[in-house]
Amino acid sequence: MQLEQHLVVGNGYARNIWYLPGPADIQHRLCVFLDGEHYQRDMQAVPALAELLEGPTSLPLSLLFVSHVAPGEGAAEYEARRTADYTCNEGYARFTAEEIVQWATRRNPGIRPSGHVICGLSLSGLQSAFTTIRHPAVFSSCLSQSGSLWWLHGRSLDLGPTKAKFWFSVGDQETATQVAHSPQLYQKMSQIAGVEMAAENCRRSGGTVHFCKYPGGHDMAAWKAELPTALRWLSAASETGKP
Repeated sequence: MQLEQHLVVGNGYARNIWYLPGPADIQHRLCVFLDGEHYQRDMQAVPALAELLEGPTSLPLSLLFVSHVAPGEGAAEYEARRTADYTCNEGYARFTAEEIVQWATRRNPGIRPSGHVICGLSLSGLQSAFTTIRHPAVFSSCLSQSGSLWWLHGRSLDLGPTKAKFWFSVGDQETATQVAHSPQLYQKMSQIAGVEMAAENCRRSGGTVHFCKYPGGHDMAAWKAELPTALRWLSAASETGKP
């Protein structure tokens, strides 16, 4: 399975993307991964999903990984760019839901017009949940892996009702509080408490929620291990006729 690399520009953003096309003759969902380098390079998500995509019980999916930096940027800009883009950024959510998804649907006639999946980890797990709620006509399912949902605590951000499906996971060792991640990011509550808070809020707002507490910490190995199960659950839930 060979990834194609492209550049998507629009809505004030430019991002490299890595794209694995699904079938052009079968209607299927697009699965968008924020923090694309972490997923496709560090986590090796494509090999981890090989059986899901090609096994005897395979699901038709197109995968698209979005870079967490702009073209020409690198490690020096990494933290500032992720903080700006992934802390419930309305503009970046529109870029993802409009420019990124429309780029893929124009390229592959098999990609359905709506009901897609968006995935994120840590800080991008916050943005993936936010984008799902803000753009229900595009995304019906969200995977948030150890999402930095503590960022929402104490903020008057009205996310409104949702009918989407959410897979929230967090490690049972993610108990740290009062953590300074950067001058712009200070974590008062634990990762666990933030994820539990968001999961309960999504339930109360009408969403379908799967909450998973795995043994361990803020760990890519745990996120990689749950990927096939999480995406199968999110896709199967979407096939029941629910939004």
